[in-house]
Amino acid sequence: MPAVLALFLKTISTQIQFREIGLSLCRTLLERNQLRLFDRGLTSTKTKDFLISPCLRLLTEIVSFDGGAVANSLYTRRDITFKRLDILLDHGTAAKYDGEDEQKRKPTVRRNAQRYVLANLKFQSSAVKSDLIAEGKILRRTLQGINRDGADIIADILHSVETDILDDAVLPRKSKTRFFNPANLGSMATLYSIEDRPDNSNGMEAQEGAATLDTGMVGKNSGARQEKSVRAMAHNLLLRICTQQENGVLLSDSGWYPTGNDPEEAPLGQDEDSIDLGLDSPLYFDHYDHKIPVRNRTLSTFIQDLRPVTDTLQAALLLKVFQAAPELIADYFSKKSKFTSEPKADPGWLGEAAFLFSVIELPIPAYCGWDAKLPAMPPPVSIVIESILPRPLDRATITRCLNLNDEVITLFASRVLTVALRKLWKILALFDTVSREPELWKQASEKLKKSFTQRSPPSKTVIQALQRAPKDELQLRGAIIELLTMYFKTLPSVALREKFDISTALTEVLNRLDTEAKDGSNEDELLEQMSNLVFIAETSLSTNWWNKSGK
Repeated sequence: MPAVLALFLKTISTQIQFREIGLSLCRTLLERNQLRLFDRGLTSTKTKDFLISPCLRLLTEIVSFDGGAVANSLYTRRDITFKRLDILLDHGTAAKYDGEDEQKRKPTVRRNAQRYVLANLKFQSSAVKSDLIAEGKILRRTLQGINRDGADIIADILHSVETDILDDAVLPRKSKTRFFNPANLGSMATLYSIEDRPDNSNGMEAQEGAATLDTGMVGKNSGARQEKSVRAMAHNLLLRICTQQENGVLLSDSGWYPTGNDPEEAPLGQDEDSIDLGLDSPLYFDHYDHKIPVRNRTLSTFIQDLRPVTDTLQAALLLKVFQAAPELIADYFSKKSKFTSEPKADPGWLGEAAFLFSVIELPIPAYCGWDAKLPAMPPPVSIVIESILPRPLDRATITRCLNLNDEVITLFASRVLTVALRKLWKILALFDTVSREPELWKQASEKLKKSFTQRSPPSKTVIQALQRAPKDELQLRGAIIELLTMYFKTLPSVALREKFDISTALTEVLNRLDTEAKDGSNEDELLEQMSNLVFIAETSLSTNWWNKSGK
């Protein structure tokens, strides 16, 4: 009987002349005496899906009929109409359909329950949706194991989350924040593991029969969503959720300044009789090596489970989150402090290296993240350094990469150190522009240089890498020479500790330019190397300008 009634409501839902008949039937079915029908079906054991599924399909048609005209009445009887729904949404009821996508489209109890939940999200009021979100269990179970569902239902769930929760202007921000918790975000992130293929279904399969929602929900929308892959849909949705403040997850932060600190306060409580120790004062705290206070705790928890090493989309999401909430960079690397594998030219290590390279390339937060101007106090150096040279790129790791007899790995180490030094140079230049408490900012610059020096290899290691590099490997030699130039430009005191006569390398480049002038294929690369070598030569006191070499 429920299956017949569901099919009848679905049939007349598009016929305006049967509207009153349909509404009357819906109200009758929601009367206390008739609810026994649903109670008997929904309380059946999970194996009796032939009893449970028709009840779910009928409830779906009732809540959807005439644009949700009786949706609120259905919700007021939720002691029956939502009975055991969280249990019916459990993926165990669909475990036998873990094979091909065609099998996943079969109308299981879980799929019918998901359709029922989606209908409620679409047609219930914002107040009711807030109640459903506050209860939590039903919506959490709807998303749990979503990566094991069929592409069509996944597409409809993602569309519903975006349209009926994210874009609901009446739904309170508090409710959105509660819904987009780390568990639900993590469930959506599991969709990154799905093979990248579009949903070729036509929305809701014919075999589901009366389980179909009203045509307004799945007609044009499902067709439009067919062209997008599940991965792309999930990625775009997560980008919106995690990087736009109005969506309830992202909170405004203070960038490189830990939450709870006020850098505008009088520096360190100095008085006339005290010695000004500046940032060396015991009152100044800069030990954020293990725990960093952040405002975006939800995002902090969520991003720890992302896999940027193996998936470019997850890497792109994480980089966008870092750009939107710079406070999370140091927090993330306080928990991800090591490479997951030894340096070698395999996809895993190279993926991790590429991700770290992209983190370093992220722009410097405006005013270090503080309001509309730089405050009196500089940001803690232990936090800033993570945006310049994240801790997986420690001295031992980079030194090993430079010393390995592998062009790809040595080239990466040279490039990543060059980018890090260039970013350090920009930050030092920014610190040098501050007019309020300039001595504190100069002290912070010196501490930042020291911290970078402790984390990066000495210039001697770079010089040795240049001496080992084959003369015919122009790209590798050019990268190492550029790195050495950045050492002399940004950290001259460190670079000048080593006595190195650059004149030999400069002579070699001049000779190659002379002999290969007619060819011209390497001219630009050689000219760039010569420019960098001349800079080093005029900076270094060890340059032997007048030594006659060869011819």
